[in-house]
Amino acid sequence: EVAGAGVVDLIWNVCAAMPCQVVRDGMIVYRDNHHLTATFSASLAPALEAALQPYVAAIEAEAAPGPSPGP
Repeated sequence: EVAGAGVVDLIWNVCAAMPCQVVRDGMIVYRDNHHLTATFSASLAPALEAALQPYVAAIEAEAAPGPSPGP
């Protein structure tokens, strides 16, 4: 928070119900007790992109050039 970092929480995309599913949409979710499989992780890309969009927009807004001064 001090550094201005945000948090992206995808827990509901990983574990939508309790107990967490081991297989979802034909993909094995967990490699072991603490790691997601690469295939399932890749399937989270759209959710991650959507979650990051407000942060990206804020950065782009800060970097956008202001109006040019007149001659």
